Amino acid sequence: MARSSKLSAQKAPQEPTEKLLAAILDDALKAAAMPFDEWWVLSRLPLQSLAIPIDAGREHRVAQVGVDAAHRLTEQEWRNGESYRQTIARSSEFDKLSFRAIGQTLSQCQSHLPVGKSDDEPLDDTFFAAMAAHYARILEQFAQIARRTTDRHIPCHLFHTDQAVPAFSVGPVQFLPRSDWIARYVTNAAALAYILEVELRKVRFDDFRDQALGQNSNRDLHEAWDVLASLRDFGWVATVRLEGHDLIQSHQKASIIVGLAIDAIGLRFQVEDARRLAKAGRQHLFSEDRLATSAEGHFLKGWSMQVPGLGSAPGALAGKMNAERPFLDAAGKVLQAYVQSRQTGPGSASGRALGKRALLGGRSPT
Repeated sequence: MARSSKLSAQKAPQEPTEKLLAAILDDALKAAAMPFDEWWVLSRLPLQSLAIPIDAGREHRVAQVGVDAAHRLTEQEWRNGESYRQTIARSSEFDKLSFRAIGQTLSQCQSHLPVGKSDDEPLDDTFFAAMAAHYARILEQFAQIARRTTDRHIPCHLFHTDQAVPAFSVGPVQFLPRSDWIARYVTNAAALAYILEVELRKVRFDDFRDQALGQNSNRDLHEAWDVLASLRDFGWVATVRLEGHDLIQSHQKASIIVGLAIDAIGLRFQVEDARRLAKAGRQHLFSEDRLATSAEGHFLKGWSMQVPGLGSAPGALAGKMNAERPFLDAAGKVLQAYVQSRQTGPGSASGRALGKRALLGGRSPT
């Protein structure tokens, strides 16, 4: 409780969106009137200009005041938007969407001016309220485009092939042996043919890599290489469907969900086997690559894994996993409830130049 209160006390105070947009607009008008050289040297970073993007190739000049206000508005929108926090990665995606929404709001704000208003008349509260609503609407439109429904595939180590454990599910997570996953998800027949040549050891992996990355490669070869490079030497693939998330956020969530599902499986093994299962299964989260050099200076590269089933009779774990079906079904219901509680998709999100005329009209300053 003390920690929560402390963190709450450190939050920045809430600022009206209208006030922040007014500060950005005023700063942009001032920057647009500056000579280019005078504006350019305002940046604290020599290779990064102070600007708010509109779209590809267009931007609004601002000074540090405008950039800071745009960052505060973005932070505030992120803090207040549960839907955004759950479905869109912050620094890698949401900040870009927010800045673009601000840029387009500035470009289109002329439509909110009263008919017959002169340039000398001050802008009233109604104008900035309309800008705030416009910004919220555009931001949500951008977020809707960024959100997608994807099947996230997380390679993992579970059981040796000689255990003959068939595909199974733990709630929303489906675990497929490598060969089953390839047969189900590689739908490009030409790419599948290339993959099977490597899987059946008709073509060496290194030779296929050189072919796929060579000058005479084609799209099917590249697709096959993408699959094999991702699968590496993993024997299983865990798949979970996430709806309405941007690609970065969906992968991060999928990794957590798959890890929880692997932990649930491990609960049905003895302590040491459970430990090995969790460690091996979570190698999609923690790198197990090992690098060394020999006395002669040659690089030695290896991979370490521990898989449950070592020492078991062939096929022994298939029966065990079948017997554990009731437990895994019950654990799956808990995991499904967890996923749903963290699934705040787009349906729940609330909808929210040299002179003044050049900026308000959206023309890019030169």
